[in-house]
Amino acid sequence: MVRPPPTARSASPLRTITAQSRRNSATFSIQRLPTGAIQRICAGAGGGCVGGVW
Repeated sequence: MVRPPPTARSASPLRTITAQSRRNSATFSIQRLPTGAIQRICAGAGGGCVGGVW
């Protein structure tokens, strides 16, 4: 029996985990992009978030 060649998989959907700091109400997110790369972003001042980076 001959199996057909595997088909290309479609890109994975964007997945996001979001949390809020106890102090300063900064919001932190970790995203896995469809390419598989990981992106870390934040919003708010203080609480470990400086210029959108944590």
